[in-house]
Amino acid sequence: MPMFALLDRVPVLIKLGCLGLFIITFCFVIEAIRTGQIVQSQLNKLLGLITSITGPTQKFAKSGLDIDTLDKLRTEFSKRQGLHSAWWHRLDDHIEIYIAADDTESYFLTEPVRDLLPYDTVVSETYNGPLFGVIPGILTGSGLTLTFVAILLALSDVHYDKANTVNPITGIDALINGLSGKFLSSIIALILSIVFTFLERYWARRLGEI
Repeated sequence: MPMFALLDRVPVLIKLGCLGLFIITFCFVIEAIRTGQIVQSQLNKLLGLITSITGPTQKFAKSGLDIDTLDKLRTEFSKRQGLHSAWWHRLDDHIEIYIAADDTESYFLTEPVRDLLPYDTVVSETYNGPLFGVIPGILTGSGLTLTFVAILLALSDVHYDKANTVNPITGIDALINGLSGKFLSSIIALILSIVFTFLERYWARRLGEI
């Protein structure tokens, strides 16, 4: 019952504001998941196309690629569009020929893949980490703003009439009785910002480990 009594004292402005905070949080969580899945999908396409032509990556990492296999890769990726194709061309720019003592030609990457496709290139181009990083602050600030706006509106109804010796102050009861409900938006905003931070950091860390 105390909880329902508290909700009854919450101003409509605060209720609508809390609903808005939930909607904003939900939308940005969905956006973080969506863009993260795009990165995962493009990486899977890149690896899938390479392994479908070359076989397991461990094999050519040691022995290199022959010219026929490399040409097949280049032909296949030339037909493709998207991030995975752009990432391949970045790798292709760093493929060099190595001639063994028996005149066998093999092709190798001159640098590790993680150096050629760093986090900023693979993830940050699609997954907007800086934007998601400021969302908790926006949620917290919005919750506090709603609280103070509700208090300001309640204060505007408080009046002092010195001519009224019996009850000179009017509106103070509504301000005090509904004061606790006006802080609900701040509490909700803090909770949502914490939850969003944990979810976003987990998702960003997971993408970095791909």
